Amino acid sequence: MKEYLRYAVYGLIFLVPFIVLLVTSDLYFPYITGKNFAFRIIVELMFASWVLLALIDTDVRPRFSWVLAFFAALLGVMFIADAFGEYPLKSFWSNYERMEGYITLVHLFMFTLVVSSMLRTTKLWNSFFNTTLGVAVALSFYGLAQFLGAASISQGGSWRIEGTLGNSTYMSIYLLFHIFIAAIMFFRTERPGLRYTYGTLVPYFAFLLVQTGTRGTTLGLIGGVFITTLYIALFAKGHAHIRKIAAGALGVLVLTSVLFISFRDSAFVQNDPRLARIADISLEAGSARFAIWSVALEGIKERPILGWGQENFNYVFNTYQKPELYGQEPWFDRVHNIVLDWLVAGGVLGAVAYFGIIAAVLYYAVLRPRIRPREEMFSLHEQALILGLFAAYFVHNLFVFDNLVSYIFFAVFAAFVHSRVATPVESLQRPKVSEDSLVRFALPVGLVVTLLVVYVVNVPGIRAAGALIDALRASSDAKERLMHFEDALSYGSFAEQEVREQMAYNTALIVHKDEIPQEDRQNLYVRAEEEIQKEIAEKPGDARIHIFASLLYRSGGQNEKGIAELEEALALSPQKVQFMLELGLNYIDTGEEEKGLAFLKNAFELVPDNNEVRAFYATAALETGNKDLFSSLITTKEQLRALALTNRSIAALDKAGEFDLLEQALIYRIEEKPKNIQARVNLASFYYEQGRIADAISTVQQAIGADPSFKEQGEQIIEQLRSGQI
Repeated sequence: MKEYLRYAVYGLIFLVPFIVLLVTSDLYFPYITGKNFAFRIIVELMFASWVLLALIDTDVRPRFSWVLAFFAALLGVMFIADAFGEYPLKSFWSNYERMEGYITLVHLFMFTLVVSSMLRTTKLWNSFFNTTLGVAVALSFYGLAQFLGAASISQGGSWRIEGTLGNSTYMSIYLLFHIFIAAIMFFRTERPGLRYTYGTLVPYFAFLLVQTGTRGTTLGLIGGVFITTLYIALFAKGHAHIRKIAAGALGVLVLTSVLFISFRDSAFVQNDPRLARIADISLEAGSARFAIWSVALEGIKERPILGWGQENFNYVFNTYQKPELYGQEPWFDRVHNIVLDWLVAGGVLGAVAYFGIIAAVLYYAVLRPRIRPREEMFSLHEQALILGLFAAYFVHNLFVFDNLVSYIFFAVFAAFVHSRVATPVESLQRPKVSEDSLVRFALPVGLVVTLLVVYVVNVPGIRAAGALIDALRASSDAKERLMHFEDALSYGSFAEQEVREQMAYNTALIVHKDEIPQEDRQNLYVRAEEEIQKEIAEKPGDARIHIFASLLYRSGGQNEKGIAELEEALALSPQKVQFMLELGLNYIDTGEEEKGLAFLKNAFELVPDNNEVRAFYATAALETGNKDLFSSLITTKEQLRALALTNRSIAALDKAGEFDLLEQALIYRIEEKPKNIQARVNLASFYYEQGRIADAISTVQQAIGADPSFKEQGEQIIEQLRSGQI
């Protein structure tokens, strides 16, 4: 029995690296949910098998190091922080988009505990590292195919490769870890062929990392390599040739960085989107991040000790929203800074526990060998590479955030260090359980408990994710869509908010489609309203839910209810410019022009340099007959260009008789999108209405030149223009 259990644990450990290849197209968020559910199920089975094994094999029982101690402390602190946070349900279970929360933290701890207890020899760790490098090579081939244009990228139209991870940032941190794993194996092996292979993988992965276009990770890699080579150059005593090589590499790195900075504005750099993106790193480019950080700091001041609980940054973001964030993503659920993220989630106590894990890893792997060289357990190269890796990882996380992939390999290296330095805990070594007792009692109980845990933790969420994606695919059948939404809600999963939001949003999209039976549309609308109101009642204080409710009501013609929900959202996020704009335009649409203009004025005064907001305000001025206000707002070409980008503004110019400005606005539209045939047709239509037939014909001819596929239709329009039949 012992051997069967041992092989089961090893098999499950070595299965984890393959999770990154999994894409579940039949589940909502196909790049996220499948990987996370797979990880949870594998870890649950792995942990249960390990517990049974540990009952009869004292050699695999937990041992002590400060790495695991701080990890356990993090679990304890975050349990309290989540339980007493703003919305405990989401703190513990997260949602489909992130799949993190306390439940993932527990699984990561179990994974770290089992891996560090089972992989105790260099041979086993080499096997694990080789396995994950093999998976990384397979994944990298797909990324290379995306780079070469032979495979599609899910981030529509983007050049930033993502592999099977669905996000270029996730791909970048995955490659970063494997660059350092390959480097560790390069120094470990004594076989020339393998050393050549590992040495080739390092620059290959680095090349692909740059193709992800993730600036924070690229900076992290540069910083990590710098620290690694500096460490070797300083401490490789007795190895003069190694120090010289490291010093030379350090010099090349510094020189390359200086040259890149010096020529960042050159055509060579600017004409390559990857290099141009890296060259664009600046304080100005990071202004949005800094604004989010300042929002986080306000939340930290309010709850400094235990924070707001995991997955609750949206409450901080709503409350302390900065007007200058208009034009960025409407909803931020992460600070995009690892320090501030943990301070928001767990306060000072949570952050100390989390960073204590990293401090313990670096103490054992880097600092202790310098303080107590006789107890050195890590080679110089391992010390340098672990230090460089965590420096690179930290820089990466200063600008983004963790995900399952980065968490897994964070846990792998925590386990790697813990496995080598941990000491036995005497009290855990004493109890003895016979194999007979194991088979008779522990095994049946363990099997039942494990299956129960696997079902409760995973199955409702998996089934709901499948039903939700089915609902979204049933675009032309309201009855079928409602059936799948009801199915998704019936499982009582942790993702009810996402189901209800998607129910409201997708109902709003089809409620006016006459080709769908009215009764089916009405039934879907009524149920969507019931569910979004349930979510508002269950999760008070979240502005996002009120926006979905507002969208639903306005799509159904219940404008008063829609506006009331917008008012609630603005009350919860009083500096949200987007809410002010929507309220202003909705009030104008319902005849309350003075009230609408007041909201638009407030929005404009918060961000007077934002031409898009100015354009909305100016449009409202035209719609309400206030031409003097309009003229004072639109005084430059840049402001008129912004005005030209909205259909509402074009219609307002036409209705107000501002034909000179309308013509210029339509021309600006074409300049903005030269291949947009509809923009040219709109200009031709304007010329026709003004009696300028020759200009109309010329514009249609230009449209044909811009898009030859428009030739047949364009020539028909020209014929009609000439004959006056339009």
